[in-house]
This record gives sequence, structure tokens and C-alpha cells, in this order.
Amino acid sequence: MTTRDAADQSALWLATVPPTRRQRHLTIMAIAVVLALYGAAAPFATMTSPQTAGFVPAIDSMIFVTNLITAIFFLSNFSISRSYAILLLANGYLFSALIVIPHALTSQGAFARAALPGARPPISEWFYFFWHFGFSWP
Repeated sequence: MTTRDAADQSALWLATVPPTRRQRHLTIMAIAVVLALYGAAAPFATMTSPQTAGFVPAIDSMIFVTNLITAIFFLSNFSISRSYAILLLANGYLFSALIVIPHALTSQGAFARAALPGARPPISEWFYFFWHFGFSWP
């Protein structure tokens, strides 16, 4: 591999490109906005909201979409770079996206008064366990 090929290869990676001055300013502004929102929400931290049965499926659907999009991005990056580390990371995100489907379907009171027929109450917790420990196991 020549020096020119190495320079062309490094241009493919967004992580190797240094941020511009504008990007640094936008990042600092975004951090300031997030901190201001956290500060504005701090007085309401002790308040409890009413219980809603659709909260877990709504969060799980957002997690499904973001993890699936991330897995697709990593898989497309793997098709360019052929790095097996990226493929392993993509498979982890794909696993995480797919395991939230049964987790959401078996949540207590989400789609029916109880969980799905035949699903005992602790089954959702087992899916949560496999979801969070399955990603970290090789």
C-alpha cells in the first residue's frame, strides 16, 4: 500500500477528519442547550407522572428504529471497509433491534390486559436480561 493509497483510505473515515471551527461552536451550543433544558427540568424531578401502558412499547419502538438504522449504517460501512470488527458491531446492533420486539410484545398491559397469551409476567424481564447481556457477550 502506497502513501497515497493510505491517504485516500483515511479520507473514508469520518472519525479521522478533524472538526471545523463551526462544528466545534455548534457542539458547544448544543451542549449549552441540553444543560439549560436539564436545569429547567430539575424542579420537576420529584413529580411522578401517571402510569401509561403504552410507555414501554413506545420506547421499545424508538430503540428498534435507532438500532436498526445504526446496524444498517455499520453494515454498509462493512461493505466498504471489510472490517470484521465493524461487522461484529453491526450484528450487535441488529440483535439489539430484534430483541426489543418480543420485549415490547410481552410487556405487562401493553397490548392486552395481561401480556401476550401464554406469556407469564416475568417473561418480559427475561427478554430484558437477554437484550442487555446478549449484546456484550462475544
